[in-house]
Amino acid sequence: MAHPEDLQKTRHIRYPLSKRNRSVHAPRVVRIQIVNLHHLFFWGVALYLLLSLVHRLTGPLLLFATGMFMAVILDPIIRWLTRRGFRRGFAVTALALLLILTTILAATFALPPLIEQVNAFAAAAPTQARRLQERMDDLVERYPFLRQQIQSNDVASSIASWGQQLVVQIGQFWRALVGILFGTLLLFFTTLYTLASPKPLLRGLLGVFPGRYRFMTRRIVVRLVRQYQAWTRAILLLMLIVGLSAGIGLQALGIENALVFGVIAGLGEAIPVIGPLLSALPPIITTLAVDPARAAWVAALFAGIQFLENYILVPRIMGSVLHLHPVSILFAAVTLGILLGPPAVLFAAPLCVTIRVIYEEWCRHHYFAISSHTVMDSPGSTEV
Repeated sequence: MAHPEDLQKTRHIRYPLSKRNRSVHAPRVVRIQIVNLHHLFFWGVALYLLLSLVHRLTGPLLLFATGMFMAVILDPIIRWLTRRGFRRGFAVTALALLLILTTILAATFALPPLIEQVNAFAAAAPTQARRLQERMDDLVERYPFLRQQIQSNDVASSIASWGQQLVVQIGQFWRALVGILFGTLLLFFTTLYTLASPKPLLRGLLGVFPGRYRFMTRRIVVRLVRQYQAWTRAILLLMLIVGLSAGIGLQALGIENALVFGVIAGLGEAIPVIGPLLSALPPIITTLAVDPARAAWVAALFAGIQFLENYILVPRIMGSVLHLHPVSILFAAVTLGILLGPPAVLFAAPLCVTIRVIYEEWCRHHYFAISSHTVMDSPGSTEV
């Protein structure tokens, strides 16, 4: 058995040796090695091919996505009818007939005056551009310092060319009528077939994911359906209120083509963030060419409508539907517009809702998984 003094001497000698050895040895070299480089290359090529395919199939994908979205929006009506004792097939047929009847009535009574005002607006665009040119020249003569700020020739020429192009496009509208009708019919039947039998699609979606993720996927689908339906009800109500308010207000001010501008104001509500501003520009610019004082009243009208919408209508109607920051919605709108075209801008808010719900459910799933493992692995945990 070793003596305690020998052990103390050994410890006393060992520490200086270790320090000396550390100071003599060369610095440690860290080498980074990429594992499975061919797998990374394969997944990169696969992602590129997938994005290229999606870009080429933008039209069909957007069309079928719109059909699925409309089926989700119209599903509460079908459920309401089935709770009243109607079979689902009969409820879908009744809804289809109601949509066809509504379309026929709208095309008979509302579409002709709207087309007439659109033609009148397009035909008067060059004349109003010349008047706007004259008023801007007069303004530049009164205030010479504005000559460098306002390039009136470019503005007037762009407005006149835009009006002439619009007249040509309206005159050649019948050429695209066949494509529009075909797309509308395809969208209509996609919506009806999805409404008639949604369970196989849902089972197929759940079957794509492994068993441990199916409950989370079901929660995501249920939350998204509720969010989509609530957002659609709110945005349609806002479009109706804003469109009627703008049309009636412009008609009261004696503005020509008030019906067209009211429809534009209502549709502008569907475009996130910048839609209301863009929809207010056509009536203000056209009225400015005729009567600047009345244009100020038009601007005040749209400012009042936006004040009413932002501080009264949106808090009451939207409520707790989205809880999204406007910058995120604007970023999604710009991204969708660049990747999929202008019609995809309408899906900016649903896209943001989808990303948020998936992120929240994914974090919740992993949080509970980690918490359960922590509880089961803790020393004080007992099995019940």
